Amino acid sequence: DVLGKTDWDFYPEQIAREIIQDDRSVIESGRPIVNKLEVIVDETGRLLWVLTTKTPARNRDGRICGLMGLTRPVGTTDMLPEDYRQFSKVIDYVENHYRSSLEVSELARIACLSESQFRKRFVKLFKISPSKFINRIRVQTAARRLLSGDASIADVALQCGFCDQSYFTRQFSNFFGLTPKKYRDRQGKRAVSA
Repeated sequence: DVLGKTDWDFYPEQIAREIIQDDRSVIESGRPIVNKLEVIVDETGRLLWVLTTKTPARNRDGRICGLMGLTRPVGTTDMLPEDYRQFSKVIDYVENHYRSSLEVSELARIACLSESQFRKRFVKLFKISPSKFINRIRVQTAARRLLSGDASIADVALQCGFCDQSYFTRQFSNFFGLTPKKYRDRQGKRAVSA
């Protein structure tokens, strides 16, 4: 099922770009990425901590000829590296409240940090701003809802914390490379043909 396919066939445009960027970095530098901690939306819509490792594959001559990668879930939050544990309550809070208006100041309070410290540490660890992280969770959750039910696109937008459909459509299109309608139509066709 995966032969001949690329990251673009399995992941939203934004995530595929990030995966390919990491792959290229490992192949070009020869330096592995070891236990990169990420938060993803799983197939049920829950947020999941995962560790990703990518190492260069070498041929008999020692030249890099490919890449080996592994992503595995982190069992419990106490298994997180120390720097990330401070953010586990924040991630839980985002998961449970993404439908409502989320303020970075509230997330900073949960992490027991000033807002500026929170922003700096969050970007350093997750390589994305807190507001972009929240938007990413919302659009990925919306994608799951678009495929799992027959709610209108406007209703899905509201259920996922977007205050209007046009803003939702812009954010969704930037992330997935498709409008919500085209995404629903394309993914629905794939499910039927599978």
